[in-house]
Amino acid sequence: VRLPLPFRICCTTQSQTNTCSTRPRRRSSDSMSASTSGSWEHAAAPAVVCAALDVLLRFHGAPAPRAACDPVDVLVHAILSQNTTDAIGGRAFESLLAAFGPGDEWRDAVADAEERDIAAAIRCSRMADRKARAIRGALRRLRERYGSVTLAPLAGLPDDDARAKVLTEMYGVGPKTAACVLLLSMGRPALPVDTHVHRVATRLGLVPEGCTCERAQELLQAAVPDERKYEANTLLLQHGKRVCKAQHPDCAHCPLRDTCPQVGVKPPPKRGKRAGSSDSESEDSSTSKRRLKRRKLDTPQ
Repeated sequence: VRLPLPFRICCTTQSQTNTCSTRPRRRSSDSMSASTSGSWEHAAAPAVVCAALDVLLRFHGAPAPRAACDPVDVLVHAILSQNTTDAIGGRAFESLLAAFGPGDEWRDAVADAEERDIAAAIRCSRMADRKARAIRGALRRLRERYGSVTLAPLAGLPDDDARAKVLTEMYGVGPKTAACVLLLSMGRPALPVDTHVHRVATRLGLVPEGCTCERAQELLQAAVPDERKYEANTLLLQHGKRVCKAQHPDCAHCPLRDTCPQVGVKPPPKRGKRAGSSDSESEDSSTSKRRLKRRKLDTPQ
């Protein structure tokens, strides 16, 4: 059983301190920025967020239609993708299915298995022991609650109840994983925020600098219209992977370069000068080279 694409769950741990190929610009009050005074209470206005999404939509194109996914598959895949890449999470999911049976039989088999056996099957994913505990616990909790390993009853619950009373009650399931289940498998208006989405939203000023991923998710959830949440997740994620990368953002080719405040982006080090060295260090080095040259000239042949 292979999860259909696109299946956008990514929770990498890349650094948030970056350099850029162009010098950062600071825009006036008409730029696309939220307050960066340290407050975590406000995001950019919905109209500003939608304007940024319109630009990214023209640049990246319309996202592929949301594929049909089983909620339990999405839940397990999301747990496996925590703190690693989509590709590794996908390999771990395939390995889990190969180890515990075809079809839907793997769910009960994993729920009844020893944690060490589950961990062995998903060892290619980081933190395999912890994820094994989370997956087995989640599947057992669902079976105890509903009589079988299923999340179908969530269809009859409001979004807030499905999130708070079922999903995030389980060990290892946080707001992002819960949002992935609601958005990708059920088409609910949820907006998962991973490190890519968080990084892009911060640099664009859509959320305040310094706020956590969880707080950024709350802010974007309120700022993005329900009908654009899947689109927003996909476009911000694509932009973070292709253009607004963690270490080397390609600002020169970004379609938002004229309005982006580039929050938190550092300019590249000057050429000919070692990164982190001071002007005095450079002067001392040049002076030493000149003195050495004079000595050589003054030395009798």
